[in-house]
Amino acid sequence: MTDLTFCPTCGSALSNPTGSYTRKTEDVTDGRWTRTEWTIMRRYCKSCCRQHSARPPGVLPKGLFGTTIMSQVFVMRSLAIPYEKIQTLIHMMFGKSITVSAIMNMCNTAADKCEPLYNELAEAIKHTDLVFGDDGGWFLNEKHWWVWRL
Repeated sequence: MTDLTFCPTCGSALSNPTGSYTRKTEDVTDGRWTRTEWTIMRRYCKSCCRQHSARPPGVLPKGLFGTTIMSQVFVMRSLAIPYEKIQTLIHMMFGKSITVSAIMNMCNTAADKCEPLYNELAEAIKHTDLVFGDDGGWFLNEKHWWVWRL
């Protein structure tokens, strides 16, 4: 169960629970695939007139998969491992069948979450006196792509 006692917006004490709902998540914990069903309490803040619910730890909002498996998939993809091979690796390591579209969604979600940090680093690099660069290429979907690393 996940619950809040104070308003995340204004810090006031929240009311007694006004209801609850369940949310299912999947992740890797201690090297094993786990499915968790969370009971999430809804509470109301009288000060800011808003309803609030706690978020399950280690899971992005509205996401099914936890951050551990998402980061593992993202690292595999950053090593240019094809989606289908990632799918096979997950099945071999954890006995879990997962769709290629779910893997693609994990990568896109992780990329979206990393974009502000990437932009911040790119802006910081623009204001430095000296930058060292490196490049590399690989084939993706039968096209040759290049990446420049600074």
